Amino acid sequence: MQIGKELKKLRLELGLSQTEMVGDILTKSYYSKIERGLHEINAKDLIEILERNRVNISDFFQSIESKGKSKKYLEQLRNAYYEQNLSKIVEIRKICAEDYQYRNVYAHAILLENFFKKNKLSCKEEAMIKKLILNIDEWGEDNLRLFAMAISLFDESEIEYELNMILRKYKEIDKASRKIQEILGGIMVNYLNIMFIKNDRNFEMIGKLRNFLYKLPVEPRTKVMADYYGYLFNEEKLEAKKILDFFERHGMESITAYIAF
Repeated sequence: MQIGKELKKLRLELGLSQTEMVGDILTKSYYSKIERGLHEINAKDLIEILERNRVNISDFFQSIESKGKSKKYLEQLRNAYYEQNLSKIVEIRKICAEDYQYRNVYAHAILLENFFKKNKLSCKEEAMIKKLILNIDEWGEDNLRLFAMAISLFDESEIEYELNMILRKYKEIDKASRKIQEILGGIMVNYLNIMFIKNDRNFEMIGKLRNFLYKLPVEPRTKVMADYYGYLFNEEKLEAKKILDFFERHGMESITAYIAF
């Protein structure tokens, strides 16, 4: 439930405990269930909580509305990507350019537009996207997608810092949604590929990424990719080539076209 999530986000921004947030308006136990989406909150209690914490009621609901629109725009961007509809991507980028509340959507649109146009991001665009990612405090699906798209903008220390945060959050990866698992698998494979191209032999990080891929329950190809990069980093090119040949024989050229050898 969006209101519960928004209340939790607001409470954390204010630096309050659940008891401090609600006072005697609700019990801590009941309020905790509202934040977790297990209970509804009536309008009277919500308004009292917002007023107690000096939060503008209109701003609170506007924030919820903008998040709903952001979800809609991000879905449209994903559809435009699969349909290779550049004009739709440009349209959404222009809509979101001037509104700070849609900065995540704007960043997605810039990356997709430059991908299709094969353009390089401006220094200003790079700085904006990096700042946005470095300030992420909740690694959900949309933020993970953004990081996956922008990973090449970061240097090794920045990437490894963010990856370690993600690995800690999703330590029990089998409990994450299928979509999250697929995105995370793509991120780990992308970074292994970058490390190999850059001749980065940080074997501790390589081991973390490969172990994570082995633990992913939804996508068997990620386990194969973990083996593939293991062979590459160990300079066992003949074994790596066997995996490439396997992918090509089974019509998966879309994978082999983008990975190092």
